[in-house]
Amino acid sequence: ETGIQKRTGFDRRSLRLNLDHKVNNWIDLKLNTNYLNTYSSRSYTGNDNNGVSLSYSLAYIPNFIDLNKRADGTYPQSPTTGQNPLEIVDRGENIERTNRFLYSGEMNFALLRREHYSLKLNFRGGVDYLVSEPRNYMPEDVQYQARRANPGASRYATNKGFNTYMQSALTFNANVGNNIDLTTSLVVLRDRQKRDITWIQGTGLLPGQRNPSTAAVRVTESQVLAPETVVALDASQEVNWDDKIIGRVGVRADKSTLSGLNFDKYYYFPRASVAFNLTNFGFMRGNDILSLLKPRIAYGETSGFPTNDATYSQLVGVTYGGLLGSVSPTTLGLAALDPERLSELEFGLDVGLLNSRIVLEATYYNKKTRDFLFPYTLAPSSGVTSYKLAPVGDMTNKGVELSLTASIVRKANIDWSTTLLYWSNKSKVTRLIVPPAFVASSGFGAYGRKRIQQGYSPTAWWGFDSTGALIPYKNAQPKFQMSWINTVRFLKNFEFNMFWHMSEGNYNSSLTRLTKDEGGTTTDWSTPGKAGDPIGVERQATVINNFIFDASYIRLREVGLYYNLPKSILTGTFKNVVEGIRIGISGQNLITITDYYGYDPEVSNFNTSNAGGALISGVDLTPFPATKRMFFHINIDL
Repeated sequence: ETGIQKRTGFDRRSLRLNLDHKVNNWIDLKLNTNYLNTYSSRSYTGNDNNGVSLSYSLAYIPNFIDLNKRADGTYPQSPTTGQNPLEIVDRGENIERTNRFLYSGEMNFALLRREHYSLKLNFRGGVDYLVSEPRNYMPEDVQYQARRANPGASRYATNKGFNTYMQSALTFNANVGNNIDLTTSLVVLRDRQKRDITWIQGTGLLPGQRNPSTAAVRVTESQVLAPETVVALDASQEVNWDDKIIGRVGVRADKSTLSGLNFDKYYYFPRASVAFNLTNFGFMRGNDILSLLKPRIAYGETSGFPTNDATYSQLVGVTYGGLLGSVSPTTLGLAALDPERLSELEFGLDVGLLNSRIVLEATYYNKKTRDFLFPYTLAPSSGVTSYKLAPVGDMTNKGVELSLTASIVRKANIDWSTTLLYWSNKSKVTRLIVPPAFVASSGFGAYGRKRIQQGYSPTAWWGFDSTGALIPYKNAQPKFQMSWINTVRFLKNFEFNMFWHMSEGNYNSSLTRLTKDEGGTTTDWSTPGKAGDPIGVERQATVINNFIFDASYIRLREVGLYYNLPKSILTGTFKNVVEGIRIGISGQNLITITDYYGYDPEVSNFNTSNAGGALISGVDLTPFPATKRMFFHINIDL
């Protein structure tokens, strides 16, 4: 896959083997093996203040400055950024090679098999082993390196991940008469993750030399992260009365090393659900119009364990007089830390019309997160700055999910089915035991930041208005989202798929515009403003509405056309060796309809992660634009 920027791209080679085997009447097994070998070249994009990133640097380079490569192979120096970004594109290296092995297996034993009851034992496990080798290299004679005391930089790293998963389950099923089925399950599972990170970095390289071990100044580090282990016990009971009433209850108990000194403490999470299939009752049988009517209700709880290092206070390495030492940290971990607890109450209704040619599914949910984890700032008099994570409050997420599926056409030569999805979510902090605080890496200063404050959404943008008051402004979370999925089968062997997605009412903080204003390259920068200064200068006044943009969009996620070779051709050509051949072409992100200011409305410069339930997303800082991709498919079934 070729990247849209020069010398970027991605290669993948994979080998997969899936095996299903029935040993005898009471033992069967499944084995899945997958090997991946990948190579990626990312170049340098995103936030980089040294002029290395192409997209970031362009904001500070006026269009009258020519930085193109000269005929003699050299590059002009950039007078505004300290580095010619085109030279970095051509000569810098940021690559990663990865080998990954995925193995999983399952074995089932039918211990008892009688007319009215059965007992099954299931063992399941998997291994995920990954080795990635990132390499970064910057030649010694590029502009910003040449000015350094030890020009030329290189970094070689090795990242290893070893994850294992094991589960055993005992399931008892019984029919007690009157069409009542009982299913009892007991499950024990263990999930363990281990990561090792080592790297060597060097500065001061000889011409053409990339190996950091030969550099004049070398720094090495080896970090073995503490293994993360989760052990869980799960018990559940299901009751099914003739597919009329279906009920489930269960409880799961988790313990994890991520809880620090609470590693041996079990946390219990109950769940229950019931559904009433009213159309299977006698008073609704034979209804030709209403073919499905199923109200349902469910309640469940789950956990969110803290991050790996949240329970540790790590000493900081220092050097005194050439001797190594350690000092106390200013950011502390809590030695014993309970997980976040998420509870959800859900109400739903499924309706089918005209023999279920039209099916509507509607769900309303209310999620409550209790004791969400968030960095806790301490008083300066304590001698430290903060706890990495601490339980500081509660929040809610309320929303609706709607799904409408319809079989529009059902004929011999054409079959068209369509699905329309709609969902919406609203978040609010309902309890906070610490003073309101901004979310780290959620934006910059007055140009829009996320904030944890009781009574407000954690995904709202905060900033200053024209009077200098701090206010909540627009929200990064969409008002609603919709997807439209279509599948059309025609002329017996053709299939056409189309998937559209819409996001409405979400807003991004555009630091892209801020950098352009700072660099004087915004299209309207030289237009005089109210105070006589250029518009770009006036916009840098701390008014939030200058940098928060509507990021609503409609995007064609995927479209594809496929052809299945007729059975007659397969039989005549390949006899009974080939079961099926399917060829086709598809594309992703081919059409985007939006008025958004930046390259891509689906942007998150600082990734999307969880910080006390608040999404760190919607920050636009000269991102890498979304790529349009085309695929050719050929699938052969033997």
